[in-house]
Amino acid sequence: MRTTDNQLAHVMKIASSRKQPKYVEQILEKNLESNHDYVAQNAGSVTAGCDGINMGVFDENLEANLQQLAQELKSGTFEPFPVRRVYIPKAGGRVRPLGIPSVRDRIVQEALRMILEPIKILEPIKKRDSVNTLLAFGPTVHDGCGQMHSLEHSGK
Repeated sequence: MRTTDNQLAHVMKIASSRKQPKYVEQILEKNLESNHDYVAQNAGSVTAGCDGINMGVFDENLEANLQQLAQELKSGTFEPFPVRRVYIPKAGGRVRPLGIPSVRDRIVQEALRMILEPIKILEPIKKRDSVNTLLAFGPTVHDGCGQMHSLEHSGK
């Protein structure tokens, strides 16, 4: 079974139980180390965010860094760092702004993407079959995040 199929099955199982896990638990369940590995494969991993830490420096103390990140997520104390702004030269002397998040923020973003992407995949199912309406949070990432926020505070 493909990874997307596994993710879809996981989301459908959660939705059918009507007991939604908290998104932080889902992030940690997905394993921050695998999210780290995915981010590390990106060519931009050599670029540091505003904290000055690139993937090489982060990896020097990988286990401790991932444990600290997991603890901050569990305790609700995680705060993303500001994004470093750089300007990329374009044709005609123009420049294009580019935001570079910190390595730890990229790992959390990847973890969230792994949760939200299957929800987005379910959107066509919602339109075809009204029985599956619980499976799709909405057509945009903002709708999905809003629904996750509502679930977090509803205690379901």
